[in-house]
Amino acid sequence: MWARSIFLLIGLVARSVFTAPTIGIYTDGIGEIDPTSDAAGSGIVEPMNIHGFITPGGPVFNFTGTLDEIIPQIKVLYPDWNPEVADLTPTPTTSPNPTRVKRYFQGRPTCWLVVGWNTSRSGAFAQGDYLIALGNNVMCGAEAGTCSRTGCNNGAAVDLCNDRTTKVDMPCPRVGGAAKEIATDCVTVYNGRETTRGQWFDTTGYNVVVRECLS
Repeated sequence: MWARSIFLLIGLVARSVFTAPTIGIYTDGIGEIDPTSDAAGSGIVEPMNIHGFITPGGPVFNFTGTLDEIIPQIKVLYPDWNPEVADLTPTPTTSPNPTRVKRYFQGRPTCWLVVGWNTSRSGAFAQGDYLIALGNNVMCGAEAGTCSRTGCNNGAAVDLCNDRTTKVDMPCPRVGGAAKEIATDCVTVYNGRETTRGQWFDTTGYNVVVRECLS
């Protein structure tokens, strides 16, 4: 019980307040976790770099921060764009087909084994929808060896974690689609509330993580 409690206190928070876990294999009572296996266990969390354009021919932007900070800046450039009513139907111009999302990832998401706490399942879905609403012309980026956080929705964080030695950029809808797949596969009920936590690895050295957003 004490070992589990100590492990669960390990959450990805701001660089200034996080202490990286000791090298080794830990267990949270559900399965084994190797905190040295990827950037998700490093404790290095950066704001997300989001760049691109909403509509062809429109202003190009390059912002770094949370979605709450970035979306108002995008709306200044695109006054008619409203992510809350964006068409999330899987079409080539709005969001990737779910089968295409899965092509970039290995198997299915891994549930519960990533460093952090369980979080709101509805918040994870909502955060994924905002990323999908950005469209395929907008890229989400993470520097080498770090996790970039899109922000929090109802306590749920969506992180893009990069195990490569160079920066990774990918369409934001792919990150959002992966987050929703994680929330679909990884669900448990705690005190009457649906919660989720999981990680989905791609084939080239990055992964998407859903977990509690600690500050």
